[in-house]
Amino acid sequence: MKWRLRAPTIGLDVTVSPAFPDQELNTAKSTQVIYWEGAVRAEGTVSGRPVKATGYVEMTGYAAPFRKRL
Repeated sequence: MKWRLRAPTIGLDVTVSPAFPDQELNTAKSTQVIYWEGAVRAEGTVSGRPVKATGYVEMTGYAAPFRKRL
């Protein structure tokens, strides 16, 4: 699993990847929700300069790809 974030107007092109495997949580038996949360690493470019970062992502309701133009 990984996500590619692109925002051409600011020159952003970054790939965000999980820092550890198996961070999706299946709590369907208790809360009826399946969601992903966990530590991530990001790497790419902003305005042509290389960048690296660490972070945290929490996602729910991701049954379909996000296609809206930002």
